[in-house]
Amino acid sequence: MKWQFSSLYFASLSDYLKTIKHFDQSAIEASDGQYNASSETMSFPMFDLMRVSMECRTIYHGMGEKDYIYIVIPEGNTKINVNGYEVSYNELYVLSPEEELLATFPEHFTGYYLIIKKEILGSLIGGDSVNHLLKNASFIRSGEIVLPYLSSFKAQLIGNIKFSMEKRQYFSNIIAGDIQDNILSSLANLFSKSELDVSWEPKYNKRYEIMKRALAYIDNSGKTMITVAELASSSFCSLRTLQYAFERTVGLSPKQYLILRRMNFIRNEFQKGDLSGVGKGLLEYGVVNFGRFSQDYNSLFGEFPKETLKFARSKPSL
Repeated sequence: MKWQFSSLYFASLSDYLKTIKHFDQSAIEASDGQYNASSETMSFPMFDLMRVSMECRTIYHGMGEKDYIYIVIPEGNTKINVNGYEVSYNELYVLSPEEELLATFPEHFTGYYLIIKKEILGSLIGGDSVNHLLKNASFIRSGEIVLPYLSSFKAQLIGNIKFSMEKRQYFSNIIAGDIQDNILSSLANLFSKSELDVSWEPKYNKRYEIMKRALAYIDNSGKTMITVAELASSSFCSLRTLQYAFERTVGLSPKQYLILRRMNFIRNEFQKGDLSGVGKGLLEYGVVNFGRFSQDYNSLFGEFPKETLKFARSKPSL
């Protein structure tokens, strides 16, 4: 059996996003300090296993590819906010193909990932069962649908991922085959006896729907300067309702989110190394107080704008 291991370290969020497979997403850093992240991946013929660590609080927004299912287990008591609901070790973070995602990952996050094709999971539990499972993914994440064997599944998956990463020098084709069979068997067991056959009606999540309208406006407006009042109007809600939706979904006020997004956007431009200078670049994005911006930038990213631009220009062209 073929298997492949890779280990990567990232000093910037943009570099990390480039390596994420089967997912189209954007992200912003939402906590102070230098960005640090790492990922270890063990690829098997039937799925990929990952262990991911991130030091900075990060907000992701995007959509998965149509053929792939993501299962994520946060380590310990870590909680992730996914589409307006908190997901911890006690729930199962399942992301359906082509499902829109708005997720906030906390500082010092470590998580264990299983990425599997929909058709492969269908061969285990049946196509109709997979479709029903994915239709009810939000109820699984919220804990409203109970999976009786969830605890044992998580323990087995984390144990197999740790062994794959930490004991790979002892790997053989036989061991790799045993690990793959063990995980496929535990997946089939997890989804074989549950409440998935119960008919669930989707709930209207008001705060998440407001966030979707707000983010759609931000992404499609083409503006780098957006006021909170403008955002509330485009989201068809009051300022107070907008504030509540942002705080409950991403843990930030609309103003804080817009400021962080703008700073991340400017950082991405600096990292490309295309700007002629820091001052001109900041003026293009409506920054007039260079000193204050540079201090805030340094607090968030652990370096000054001129350092980001200098490093980007020093990198060899591909």
